[in-house]
Amino acid sequence: MGTIAPLPLFDLHGRRRRLPLLRAMTERVLVCDGAMGTMIQGYELTAEDFGGKEGCNELLVATRPDVIRQIHAAYFEAGADCVETDTFGGARVVLAEYELGDRAYELNRLAAALAREVADRYSTPERPRFVLGSVGPTTRLVSLGHISFDELLLGFEEQIAGLIDGGVDGVLIETAQDILQVKCAALAAARVCARLGREVPVLVQITLETTGAMLVGTEIAAAVATLESLPVDVIGLNCATGPDLMVEHLRFLGQTTTRLISVQPNAGLPQNVDGRAHYHLTPRELATYQRRFAGEFGASLVGGCCGTTPEHTAALADAMRGLTPAPRPDHYPAHLASLYSACPLDQDNGPLLVGERTNANGSAKFRELLLKEDWDGVVELAKEQVAEGAHVLDVCVAYVGRDEARDMSEVLRRLATAIPIPIMIDTTQLDVLEVALKLLGGRPIINSINLEDGEEKFDKIAALARDYGAALVALTIDEEGMAKDAARKLAVAARIRELAVCRHGLAEADLVFDPLTFTIAQGEEDSRRLGLEDPRGDPLDPSRHAGRPHLARPLQHLLRPAPLPPPDPKLRLPRRGPRPRPQRRDPQREEDHPHPQARRRRPADHPRPHLRPPPRRLRPPLRLHRALYWRQAGRARPRRRGPDPPARADQAADRRRQPRRRRAALG
Repeated sequence: MGTIAPLPLFDLHGRRRRLPLLRAMTERVLVCDGAMGTMIQGYELTAEDFGGKEGCNELLVATRPDVIRQIHAAYFEAGADCVETDTFGGARVVLAEYELGDRAYELNRLAAALAREVADRYSTPERPRFVLGSVGPTTRLVSLGHISFDELLLGFEEQIAGLIDGGVDGVLIETAQDILQVKCAALAAARVCARLGREVPVLVQITLETTGAMLVGTEIAAAVATLESLPVDVIGLNCATGPDLMVEHLRFLGQTTTRLISVQPNAGLPQNVDGRAHYHLTPRELATYQRRFAGEFGASLVGGCCGTTPEHTAALADAMRGLTPAPRPDHYPAHLASLYSACPLDQDNGPLLVGERTNANGSAKFRELLLKEDWDGVVELAKEQVAEGAHVLDVCVAYVGRDEARDMSEVLRRLATAIPIPIMIDTTQLDVLEVALKLLGGRPIINSINLEDGEEKFDKIAALARDYGAALVALTIDEEGMAKDAARKLAVAARIRELAVCRHGLAEADLVFDPLTFTIAQGEEDSRRLGLEDPRGDPLDPSRHAGRPHLARPLQHLLRPAPLPPPDPKLRLPRRGPRPRPQRRDPQREEDHPHPQARRRRPADHPRPHLRPPPRRLRPPLRLHRALYWRQAGRARPRRRGPDPPARADQAADRRRQPRRRRAALG
């Protein structure tokens, strides 16, 4: 694994002051352009215009640059503040389908330069115009194994380098359908910016289907938890649906994320009209929704996606005039996330529960499944942990004589899509850790980081956590070994915090400290007091509990339990003897009636009317059949609601026939 220079602390407020695009988004609501593909279709280009690669819109920046210039100019004329480059499918893996993979960097740089030229023509000192480098989702889902993380990462680095060299003001990772693909693109953008020595805003727009989740099943909360841990400046939604289906998702974004918000919906859901997709949402309707998104939910960048045209952009420009976005929240609570859902580190109703049965060091059953390579059995074992209430699943496959990297890959490739809770990666090997991080969408947690081997290994683990947006379990261990007294625990924890936050730019909320307090049942004499060590001093010291002795007593009893009180001489246990025979009941007597709730109600003039039993539905005696009982009671037999369970259909049929036979026998 190559050593990557640590990035500086990702300072949201500082970047908003320094970078022109972000500064403008805090001062006013920016309007982005509409659909590029819709406009290209309106020109009715021929195969020759595409250079023999019909359908490859990205090639038009080389074969028909005049068309792309006209489209950019049309949106600027309509009032747009930003336009997107014609590079939605500009990644090498997509261009390779047209045998153009080797021209990926060239086409992206050319598209960015083309948009930059038009933007500079319309810019003024009072109102600068911006260019966003479009990075699409490609045609393969990395979470489902269609492409490797490394291959996708190299493709994104090449594309983003071309866009930045061409002069874009921001990198827009748009129409994201796989959260692991977003992590890959964000990592590529960070590495390219570090290599080029430039700061460029990173905007992410995920796509939520009509089901309310991304294509791979990621909910909006899991997406936010993941993106909050990555170096991105803007989080938003685009494509897939119209604005009406984005309202609740944008409400959630407005209430939770600390990042700026963008939204670019389709012009409604497409309808098939004469064999072509038709979008019904009018410019005025889109502007009405977008004004609400900006005013109520704090959107700073609004625009359109599929089906929108310069007419929609003009309506948006009129609607956004004079609006200032609301300030964003300053704090987002620490969360973990799986591919599907988010999990807060600070649970409201108790501790964070970690399932440990998928740990080869502690589970014999998991070891047996690992040795047999019964991967389906491993998945079932993990699902049992989920069913038992685990919030996080600890995965450790370290076993003597086996390839840990291969086993981790086999296990996580299956658990990542089969388990709805976040994963805790439990390994001490750097190569295994990186393999695991490349397989997990969402936000995992690494178990663990410490200073036992010095700062070199610590730096490498912290760099991986920063790059992939993972949280860390930090153990209070340094070069001298495990800290056992409170003062050393605090000193080691403070050192870990200093290195993680100040050197590697991790957030304090990314660190979960484990002070290594073993249970008394562990059996080691030196470890008996570890659970009582407190950075504030000895919990058994009476001076710590002046005026509150009740706080010290429970702790004292843990180490010095009080002797049991002497037995009370007056207390006598009952003698054992033969069980008394039950008295025979007379069903004719009211107090011996087998069903007390069926007894005659007390009259209204009873001396104690408040003791009258409440009216209840009569229950038939067990020795009488229900149908016969209800017949004697003069009431219709209540019907069963709903169909009988399929497995008991025959028995139900017998029960329905039985009352008829009894009635016939009774004459």
